[in-house]
Amino acid sequence: SAQKLDDFIQLNPNFYYVYTMLGDYHHHFADKEKALWNWEKALTLEIPRKNERDAIENKINSVRND
Repeated sequence: SAQKLDDFIQLNPNFYYVYTMLGDYHHHFADKEKALWNWEKALTLEIPRKNERDAIENKINSVRND
């Protein structure tokens, strides 16, 4: 439910992985707009490794080019 997703964000709203996971969740259910929003939000937060940032950027590019 939407409330559970909001609760998930509230657990750690400044952690990029929360938004990465939510982007993956929305992508799985074919909600590209919400997936992109969450992945883009993840990119605004501190990401410890370049390969993790690259993976999120690749997801965004894949959806945009679909």
